[in-house]
Amino acid sequence: MRVISLNYIKMSINLNKQIQKVIKPLVALFLRFGVGYKVFDEIVKEAFVSVATNNYGIRGRGANTSKIAFMTGISRKEISNIKKNKTQEENTNLGRPSYSEKILDIWVNDKDFSNPKNKPKAIMFEGTGNSFVELIRKAKIDVTPKTAYLEMLRLELIGRDEKDRIILQRYELIGQSKKELFAAELEKIIDNK
Repeated sequence: MRVISLNYIKMSINLNKQIQKVIKPLVALFLRFGVGYKVFDEIVKEAFVSVATNNYGIRGRGANTSKIAFMTGISRKEISNIKKNKTQEENTNLGRPSYSEKILDIWVNDKDFSNPKNKPKAIMFEGTGNSFVELIRKAKIDVTPKTAYLEMLRLELIGRDEKDRIILQRYELIGQSKKELFAAELEKIIDNK
């Protein structure tokens, strides 16, 4: 039995540090704008499948699913789903929703948290009836209501009205005005400025 050499382990550690050095600015940007790991994971999987398909095929054809699975470590079933979604141009559906998206979805669509005109209700943080604490419980996410509140406040998704109730300010994680800023910041990372 052959033992992995210490030089290989050192190279792997060094490689990990270099990869993290490249990725950290992108992760910082994502977190600043409320884009979580699950979305990043879906984007990276799609990129791995795309590059493996287009760059490692034989005789001008794309690589087959087995080869892509071996190269990427992504299951053949998942690769097929990624290719199918790309073919059907469903790339905007990036899999599982983030915690913020789960909360927004309930607040906007659940009759307990919207008024008769289908507008999100202003709610108290806690108390009887439909509160922010209840909203977080309904979302079934693994964070405290205070953490969710502070993060959604940081992302400017929520605010307070004159009666000190929590109000929904924006229905999407990155609003139109923020999309331009996000794109500009992303461009800086790409250009390494």
